[in-house]
Amino acid sequence: MTTDETLSAGIDLLLAMTAATTVRHGIAAFETVGMASRNLSSRTRVEYRHDLDDLAAFLERRGLLQLGNISLSRLDAYKAEMDARGYAPATRRRKCQSIK
Repeated sequence: MTTDETLSAGIDLLLAMTAATTVRHGIAAFETVGMASRNLSSRTRVEYRHDLDDLAAFLERRGLLQLGNISLSRLDAYKAEMDARGYAPATRRRKCQSIK
């Protein structure tokens, strides 16, 4: 991907994410624009989607539906939840990468 294509994809993702107001809309925007711009394999896309759905379910159980209500402390709570579930370090790293 050229620099111009990367920049264009980044702008498209920014616009899509700016329009998103809920966690689920943000995930949909990332899936549509962000994953495509990163040229991810189909397996990676499935894993990322599963990871993001897991995060969304975690947030929804806490009544956090809007993107504006998500803070670093909420993401730290999700990381603690992954520890409580007994996830392996590699799984935690992948899930955290999915969130970025």
